[in-house]
Amino acid sequence: MLVLRKALVRLPFAWLHSASYRLRSNSLLLPILSALRDLADAVEHEIGASELKLVDELTGLMNQRGLTLIANHIVPRASRDGEAMSMLFLDIKGLDQTNETYGRKAGDAALVMIADVLRETLRTADIPARMRGDDFAILLADTEENEVTVVISRIRQELEKRAKTQPMPEGMTVKISRATIDPSAEDFSLEGLIALADTGS
Repeated sequence: MLVLRKALVRLPFAWLHSASYRLRSNSLLLPILSALRDLADAVEHEIGASELKLVDELTGLMNQRGLTLIANHIVPRASRDGEAMSMLFLDIKGLDQTNETYGRKAGDAALVMIADVLRETLRTADIPARMRGDDFAILLADTEENEVTVVISRIRQELEKRAKTQPMPEGMTVKISRATIDPSAEDFSLEGLIALADTGS
């Protein structure tokens, strides 16, 4: 949707830019065209700014705000359709120590590597996000507990494979916890999933 909106903004901008030359002789229209070009620029900038606010700049994954926005659409539908929702929570242990010992670049590189692993191993419908500095969450729609086990196994296998060529700094580990909520549960929500997964329940 954002791509489409950007395209719609750029189209009139390009047309207005060329039209200003064709209508240069009409002094009454030129100020209007100029104002419209400025408006198109402002709208495009606003769209870009809104998109950035939903994405973690370092990893390119959704941030917590982006995940919440998507979940606000997915969770009610899952509840209505009687579909279970699952959540994986990745707690990156030792990030602060890594930043202090090896520098922030080392810690950032490890976080980017983990994000790449998630992108490569998750299914198309799974939604990974970087929640806080050392936490990742993955929203798994319509996913039962046995399927969650398969997803976790794929993530661990890929992390181990990456460790052979791109080992994480000494002392840094990845803890994966999980949670699944039945649609009949009282607290069938993103917040309920995060709370359960964060505590390892």
